[in-house]
Order: sequence, then C-alpha cells, then structure tokens
Amino acid sequence: MLAWAVVAGYVLLMGAGLGAGDFRLVAAGAALPMLWVSAAIAGLLRGRFAH
Repeated sequence: MLAWAVVAGYVLLMGAGLGAGDFRLVAAGAALPMLWVSAAIAGLLRGRFAH
C-alpha cells in the first residue's frame, strides 16, 4: 500500500512539475523515492538498535 502511495506521489509531482515547467517540482519528485528509502532504512536501523 505504501509503495503505491509513493509511486502516485512521484508521478503527480513529476507530472505537475513538467506541466508547469517548474524543475524544482521535478527534482522533488525525483528525490521523493530516495527520501522514502532512506527513511525506511533509518527506521529499520533505529528499531534494531533501540533494544
């Protein structure tokens, strides 16, 4: 479910950025999946070392 939300947000940001000619939105859309991945990794590491 979360993956679909990420993909939808990615597509919406990229589409909106390209439609508006705003490359900041395109860059944000491109960075979004990397942010989600790094947040997931950080959450896993935090959970592993929290004990």
